[in-house]
Amino acid sequence: MGYIPTFSKGNKFNDDYYPFIKALGIELEKENLIHNFDQSSWMYIFSSLDTFKGSEVFTWTGKKNHCVYLIDELVREGIIKGENIDSKIERFFAIKNPAQTRYSYYPNKPKDSEQIDSIILRVLKSL
Repeated sequence: MGYIPTFSKGNKFNDDYYPFIKALGIELEKENLIHNFDQSSWMYIFSSLDTFKGSEVFTWTGKKNHCVYLIDELVREGIIKGENIDSKIERFFAIKNPAQTRYSYYPNKPKDSEQIDSIILRVLKSL
């Protein structure tokens, strides 16, 4: 795989960004939403580095629109930046056409998105 940018840190956190990202990955694994979770790879794709080279792709085992919604919520909350978000979702989560997926539920939330909202809120409260 070629070089692509990783997810970039937004303006919501200073010191709590990496603890949030770490806890989020752990919660997603506990909820069986990602498969073959590797913490170091997870932390790296959210490292704000300009480039990424590797074959790490996280298998999202939940509803595909929930993955897109999760990333969109992280952007909306200011946790990560929204630059090239669709290409990052495609590359790191192997979800094709995230924009089309997003517009299938936009401007509403996807059905059963409460699980994602609950995970984000739980992790935020744990910091």
